[in-house]
Amino acid sequence: MIYSIFNIPIPKYPSTALLCKKPDTLTSNQFQLFLLIMTAAKQTIAKAWKTKHISIEVTKGKIDWIMVQEKMSSIILDTHQKYLLVWTPWIEYRFGTNYPITFLII
Repeated sequence: MIYSIFNIPIPKYPSTALLCKKPDTLTSNQFQLFLLIMTAAKQTIAKAWKTKHISIEVTKGKIDWIMVQEKMSSIILDTHQKYLLVWTPWIEYRFGTNYPITFLII
């Protein structure tokens, strides 16, 4: 999923997965989104620790929820342009490139 979002191969190191060490291939905005995606993934794994099935859809739902919270924070803090820089790769991955990005600028 990470490769599909960023279109950049991310090396699979334990320090990246467990400690969220910044991969050299990501920019700071991409890394911010990467951290939020990893947070959602860790929450999904922790919640489903007794089950045999971990749902990627649950993770995507958590990421969407985080995105909404970040959007509200960006509106309150007047940092909506930064929000768009960080979240555009996820929006394009989740909703496609035809999703009206201009709608998000409002």
